[in-house]
Amino acid sequence: MNNALQDDTLKAGETQDGDTLRATLAAILFTRPDSTYIVGRFAVASEPFPVVATGDMFAPTVGESYILTGTWVQHPKYGRQFKWTSYENVMPATEDGAERYLGSGLIRGIGPA
Repeated sequence: MNNALQDDTLKAGETQDGDTLRATLAAILFTRPDSTYIVGRFAVASEPFPVVATGDMFAPTVGESYILTGTWVQHPKYGRQFKWTSYENVMPATEDGAERYLGSGLIRGIGPA
């Protein structure tokens, strides 16, 4: 499922074939106010360090898990990044995760108690 950082030989502007990451959004580093484009730092269980990923995402939420599908790119200034072309929200699998999700305000009429 994840060949994330196996090939560190990418040169600036090169890409690595498609990949899928299961990742949790740890921080939003940049958003473009006039679009849904974001740069985020994601925690990926199989990676020792956070992964920087870019793409379009509607209402990104720190702490929420996603399945990102895309390619690894070597940005000339910022280095290796994952550029997703599609994503899915992953529903929480634990009681704590469900509580955080329901308290996030994403669902109208449900929020913090």
